[in-house]
Amino acid sequence: MSEGLYKYTFHDSIVPQVITDTEGALVEANEAFWEFLKWDFAPVCLDHAIVNGPSMEEVLTNVLRHNRWEVQSYINLGDNSKAWVHIHFSGIRVEDEVKYLYAQVLNINKQKQLANDLEKKQGEVDQFASIAAHDLREPVVTLIGFATLLQSRCSDQLDPNGQRWLTDVISSAKSIECKIDDLLAFSRAGKETPMAVFSLGSAVEEAKRSVVRLIKNTGAKIHLQNSPQILGDRSMIAQVFQNLFSNSIKYKRDDVTPEISINATPHGDSMWCIEVADNGLGFDMQFKDQVFRVFQRLYTIDQYPGTGMGLTITKKIIERHGGEIWPESEPGNGTKFYFTLPATQK
Repeated sequence: MSEGLYKYTFHDSIVPQVITDTEGALVEANEAFWEFLKWDFAPVCLDHAIVNGPSMEEVLTNVLRHNRWEVQSYINLGDNSKAWVHIHFSGIRVEDEVKYLYAQVLNINKQKQLANDLEKKQGEVDQFASIAAHDLREPVVTLIGFATLLQSRCSDQLDPNGQRWLTDVISSAKSIECKIDDLLAFSRAGKETPMAVFSLGSAVEEAKRSVVRLIKNTGAKIHLQNSPQILGDRSMIAQVFQNLFSNSIKYKRDDVTPEISINATPHGDSMWCIEVADNGLGFDMQFKDQVFRVFQRLYTIDQYPGTGMGLTITKKIIERHGGEIWPESEPGNGTKFYFTLPATQK
């Protein structure tokens, strides 16, 4: 590299950059590095600056293994404050041996603050939704109770129109109750999850117990191909399977018995990809995003009852576990939902 190019890409760069030996002692640093860290121009070891981060020994190990490595950590500044940074490490080789470490130090304080603020606001929204849903549920349950009591004791005193109107009142109130319950579930899905190790099969069995009446009424069959160890909240993952099973059975074809197959395959280095496949109605993939939206439905409530919140809750639970979910479907040929979950050991 020419001296001019080196000066332009390293010394004149606005990105803080530094070169150290393999033990972290500074060999060279650009002006942006010193301005950001607010240190005096004096020899210093980068290892002493990083707070709650990796040691230089760990950095070197990972650079040797992967040729480059990235980490987020706090770093000490010269004014006795700390900054949240993203450090990109790579190795500088001399005669095919890593002799130096090159690091770019990016200030991400603002991004972290925005992320913290967003998380706080999300928590406030979830709390509001939870409180509002609880407060709304009580009068709705009271309405259902009195309307049902009125129907059982006084229906013979009402004409056919009055009886029909009272039935509609009860039906509408129960629909509101279902929506409130789903809002509560949606709010809970956004909260921190207690992570523990469990078998996929235990979550599937818990979900099957929740839809046992649907299974009995339709003769639905659920097959689990394998049961790896998962890291997460078992009750929430059981909720995921319960929602998917309910949808598969609800949107069944009239000419076949509902069948659902669950299979898990490795996904990357630290995840499992779970496939839940059914032989139901399926849907056009142009609606693949709509199925996850709040209260969005592909069919009218008269055709298939429900609030349209099941897949919204499912998506939120999977994302809370650090995974993602996506469908594959075709009208008349069933649906496959894929989602990823953290693995323990494969």
